Parts: sequence; structure tokens; C-alpha cells
Amino acid sequence: MTDSQIARIDERTQWLAPAHARAIQEQVDRMAHETKRLAQPLTYAIIYGRLKHRFRAGSYREIADEQYSAVMSYPQDELRRALAGEAPGQGSLF
Repeated sequence: MTDSQIARIDERTQWLAPAHARAIQEQVDRMAHETKRLAQPLTYAIIYGRLKHRFRAGSYREIADEQYSAVMSYPQDELRRALAGEAPGQGSLF
């Protein structure tokens, strides 16, 4: 294998594994479903937007697979806060 081929393999394996990406999708579905009747529901756009912003990725699938545990705990924390009635604070975008 050439260095170029190895670099391409390394780049592909940096992103979330398909099973991990599916687990995140399921978590997002759960969050949207469980909060849909709240005064401030967590919509798919809000959840995925927060994930992308938090992990600085163009898509949640582009998050490094080594961060999977952190990616899964972040939405769980957001869901817990939403169900407890804790609205997220407006943070600085810059």
C-alpha cells in the first residue's frame, strides 16, 4: 500500500462508523418524539444543528468515531434538560 492509499483509508475511518451513526439517528428520533409536546420542542433541525456546532462538523456523520461516547452523551444531556424544563441558554456564536 502506498502512503496515499493509507491516508485515504485513515480519512474514511475518522468519521463515525455506520453503526454509531445509526445509534445517533435513533437517539435524535427519540429526542424529537419525547419533546414534541413541550413548549419548546427539540426538533430535528435543532438537535442536529447543536451536534454539528458542538463538535464543529459539517454533518454529524463527519464527527470522529473516537468521539462517539461524547456524541451520545451530549444529546442525552440535552434531552434531560429539555424534559426538566431547562431551556438552553443563548450562547455566543463567536
